[in-house]
Amino acid sequence: PYTTLFRSGDMYVTLNVAWVGYGDGLGKWHGWLLKIKNDGVIEPIATGLRSPAGFTVNSNNDVFYGENQGDWVGSGRVTHLEKGDFAGNAGGLNWTNEPESPLKLTKEDLKVVDNGQPMHEAAKKIKELKLPAVWFPHTLMGISTSDIVEDETGGAFGPFNGQYFVADQGHSKIMRMSLEKVKGKYQGACYPFYEGFASGILRLRWGLDGSLFAGMTSRGWASTGKADYALQRLVWNGETPFEMKNIHAQTDGFEVEFTKPADISTLKNVMNYSINSFTYEYHHQYGSPIINNRERKIIGIIPSSDGMKVKLVLDSVMEGYIHELKLVGIESKEKGLLLHNTGYYTLNNIPEGN
Repeated sequence: PYTTLFRSGDMYVTLNVAWVGYGDGLGKWHGWLLKIKNDGVIEPIATGLRSPAGFTVNSNNDVFYGENQGDWVGSGRVTHLEKGDFAGNAGGLNWTNEPESPLKLTKEDLKVVDNGQPMHEAAKKIKELKLPAVWFPHTLMGISTSDIVEDETGGAFGPFNGQYFVADQGHSKIMRMSLEKVKGKYQGACYPFYEGFASGILRLRWGLDGSLFAGMTSRGWASTGKADYALQRLVWNGETPFEMKNIHAQTDGFEVEFTKPADISTLKNVMNYSINSFTYEYHHQYGSPIINNRERKIIGIIPSSDGMKVKLVLDSVMEGYIHELKLVGIESKEKGLLLHNTGYYTLNNIPEGN
């Protein structure tokens, strides 16, 4: 189990399940997010968790957890959990017949969607199924999503205050995540951030000075960092990198925001962009290949006058799909290239508008 204190003083606990498909979990409430109140009463909140190696309670008291590829899970992802949610893995449904359960979904109910269709389509049939806020495409971003921390340092860790840093055990690295609400639901993008740690990262914690500590192990699981275990500290050097700071969904495409002004002539060149969409199969088998991969055509480019943003108008956007944005030739006004030129936006809902 993994636990953390809620801001009210209550405790949250997540419990894993075995690699079981439709089979039994390990014990009561495995596969669940539980709240343990100050008086010791256990309140089940949500189920469908497979291998929640990390979660956080953000500054709005919302719970997000990181999931790993496996049965029912096509790729790593971060999901916002609310009471009564089903995050996708069947193991925890063993306990929905308990009187305290906030949902009554059964394994039998899942058989109608256990056919490899996209998770977004399955959610139209299973109302309790909660879509990930952000997918972390397998091997493209990481292979084993773990801990999550929100940047509340007020700029002490760089230009990403209010965003999130998400660790990966197998790739021994930290990724970045930006979120927004569209139609009342969280969605957003993930980006590369920092790699090359000594071992596989399982825990992230802020230092009092705004630096970030990473607790690591590769014992039991392989990782690119070969040390058996490690504790390392990441400190911002004070220099603002040229990065995609944020990606925002638009009715007809995406708006990309930068950390520093971009050279507008490079923003106007359509050859500097590549955008495609894809998704994963939802089924009880382990993982999924990328499916329905399709290039999106850019039909309009609208830079802001200060070079801090660019809107990319597409021929179409795909609701429920991951959109990969590559900005290979974009330069800053100082003629430097983006430190990381790729982001992956999970478009669960398309904003309304003209």
